[in-house]
Amino acid sequence: MKPDPLIDTAGRVADFAGVDWDAAFAGLSADDRAVADQLVAVSQVAAAHRQLHDLLPGDPSSPADDRPVASRWGHLELLEQVGRGSFGIVYRALDTHLHREVALKLFPRSSQPATVIEEGRRLARVRHPNVVTVFGADVHEGLPGIWMEFVRGKRLDLLVKEQGRFGAHEAALIGRDLCRALAAIHAAGLVHRDVKAQNVMREAGGRIVLMDLGASSVLLPGDAVADQTGTPLYMAPEVLAGTPATPESDVYSLGVTLFYLATGQFPIAAASLAALRQAHLDRSGRNLLDVRADLAPEFVRAVSRAVEHDPARRTRTAGEFEADLSDVLSTSVATAADPVTTGRGWRGLVLWLAAALAVVLSGAAITRFTSVEPSDTSIAVLPILNRTGNPDLDYLTTGMTELLISNLARIRSLRVPSYDAVRNLSPTAETDGQASRLGVRLLLAGSLDQVNDAFRLNVRLSEPATGKTIWGDEIIRDRAGIISAQTEISRLVATRLMLDLSPGERRALAERVLNPEAQDAYVRGLVETTIAFDDRRAALAASLFKRAIELEPTFAEAWAELALIEHRLADLSALPERAPRIEHARELARRSLSLDPELPVGLTALATVQFYFDWDLPLAEETYRQAIASSPSYALARQRLAMLLAAQGRFAESIAMGLEAREREPLIANRTTSVATLYYYARDFAQAESEMRRALSLSPGYGVAHFGLGRIYSARGLFDAAIAEIQQALAQSRNVGWLSELARVYLSAGRQDDAGAVMQELETRRRAGETPGPDSLAYLAVAEGRFDDALAILEEAVAQRSTNALWLGVDPRVDPLRTDPRFGELLRRAGLGAQP
Repeated sequence: MKPDPLIDTAGRVADFAGVDWDAAFAGLSADDRAVADQLVAVSQVAAAHRQLHDLLPGDPSSPADDRPVASRWGHLELLEQVGRGSFGIVYRALDTHLHREVALKLFPRSSQPATVIEEGRRLARVRHPNVVTVFGADVHEGLPGIWMEFVRGKRLDLLVKEQGRFGAHEAALIGRDLCRALAAIHAAGLVHRDVKAQNVMREAGGRIVLMDLGASSVLLPGDAVADQTGTPLYMAPEVLAGTPATPESDVYSLGVTLFYLATGQFPIAAASLAALRQAHLDRSGRNLLDVRADLAPEFVRAVSRAVEHDPARRTRTAGEFEADLSDVLSTSVATAADPVTTGRGWRGLVLWLAAALAVVLSGAAITRFTSVEPSDTSIAVLPILNRTGNPDLDYLTTGMTELLISNLARIRSLRVPSYDAVRNLSPTAETDGQASRLGVRLLLAGSLDQVNDAFRLNVRLSEPATGKTIWGDEIIRDRAGIISAQTEISRLVATRLMLDLSPGERRALAERVLNPEAQDAYVRGLVETTIAFDDRRAALAASLFKRAIELEPTFAEAWAELALIEHRLADLSALPERAPRIEHARELARRSLSLDPELPVGLTALATVQFYFDWDLPLAEETYRQAIASSPSYALARQRLAMLLAAQGRFAESIAMGLEAREREPLIANRTTSVATLYYYARDFAQAESEMRRALSLSPGYGVAHFGLGRIYSARGLFDAAIAEIQQALAQSRNVGWLSELARVYLSAGRQDDAGAVMQELETRRRAGETPGPDSLAYLAVAEGRFDDALAILEEAVAQRSTNALWLGVDPRVDPLRTDPRFGELLRRAGLGAQP
């Protein structure tokens, strides 16, 4: 049947999405115009009576409350409006108590705010990894609202449109998660009533999340919900006919959803609601196998049973449907005709056999705890606690924590904050508040004991929000094996969370036999890199990584870490030493990737050489994206890619990437100052200031944030405020670049004497071998009105590929040069972006 736009219009009416009726009527025949007239009537009735699916009783005749919403609602800071309907308004908001983003639904038309509070409490009872989590409900200044987790990802219907139909195996995996989500909703005494592909998100980390709990209604024992809420093509025939919605009708809608994922079509299609009802009465729907003959028979049977017209013959509960889909997963093997084999990974039996084998071979004493559903895959590793009584082994627990984080981060479906994000946490901080601050649901804690000549590592995976211990393990190893046990732990965590590992991920987590002394040197080197960077520690870390490589030439991670050390030193080196260090860093990074082509730190090391030193921005972007694809949790690669995109003037992409990096590590002030810098380059100074203030709330006195505020205030002409902020930064460090910026602001403010005093200090530092970068000297020349000198300095900076000159095209400090065609030509030759 040829697709008819009228059925899409019907769906938009049911969804309370906007409908352009002039466009909907355009080009219709007389018969079709009659159908469209019916839809207009339906939309009017729906607008008068829906009232958020009985959630928010009110006066339907009262006009919508269109009063402007303030920038704050209680403790939530409103960031942007992301949705609007007759029921109210949805915002992306910042929870200022916990410093996390949330989705906030406000209901300005509600005449009974207390009902919102009560409904919020009921929805908050549903705690399941595959159901959007409701955090709270409240009323402020008479305006009720419910806030919940803000899920970043893509709707399933968009994935079908963009990537094509799903294979049976992957559709069954998604269906299994949604069955468990529905079971949790039904167990709480609720019916969802609007299960459809548009209301299911695949989060960036792979988690499947059932959304739109606002459509849910309370289901009392023996009762049912009597309305026709939902999208027509997904609605069970009895509900479409006007009978109450039930858990069985939710199962039907889920069956339609899986039918759509596998085919891109619906079991029954029609051009009008009347025709849809008649098609149900005639039982003239499509057979799934007729639409797609290559699907596994078990999948066809499971879905066909769920979409039975007769409720008595239909799958009755979400649990029954899950059991049917589990049969699909346990018996199916991906075939060449199934897209799952061409990029979405092998699952099921292979995973379980590999997991069982890993447990058998580990020799570990496994402690049994509460089982967990396939999970919300966000997990933070707390610092491993040294219980040996020997402080000389602190380096070992620190290094083991870093290794465990890096190993878990190789699993693409996991979101894992870096060591920098957790290093200052208490090893016993297994609290819901701590997990919320980190933006994760699960915490992995561990401790190390020494028993004679062996070490005992105890690990525990918990869900603080529920107080559950999901999994625990006790592993005993000798000194040589305790470090490599981190890989084993990562595999066991993946197994317990029922994560689907790709072949590449399984290779990354495979057991490796490495020289014990090489492992020890590597761990000691990692510890040195976690401490404030200076020449002495850099040299010590480099010597340790070199020692690890000498003892174990196949140690890819050691090669990559040495590359990172080398190009940090190159960036600080005098010009004659810079080129050979850069080439050495490039060779080290390439060597690491020859041993492990998907190693995130190796890819990031290579991309950084390509970006900072080669100025090959397209190639560096490609390499950074490879690092992110290999380890989506690796926030450093995202942060550096964001800065690269800003250098090209691609601000929307840049800011989005920077926010993703911050979202993964919300407690690291540097991630936030980086976002602030992106807004500064985009000339959104108000947002830039807000982000710098956020960084200071995370790390009071943080010099980088004070310096950033100084640049922002200077760009806005607030010179006194700028000077005060830069002076606060200099109280932390007499950085020559910051001194040069203070001199520039003094000049811009007309305070020549103060600028002269700072320049005298800069000259003293220059004679001692400390010179600001050429970009800083150019900014001073611009402030003094020496534009020809500034252009000459910038020509030399570009010729030398000075790192900070990468942002000349977007930096407000060179705005006076933008009318000079010589500056535009310089940017063009350098391949840099331009001011927005």
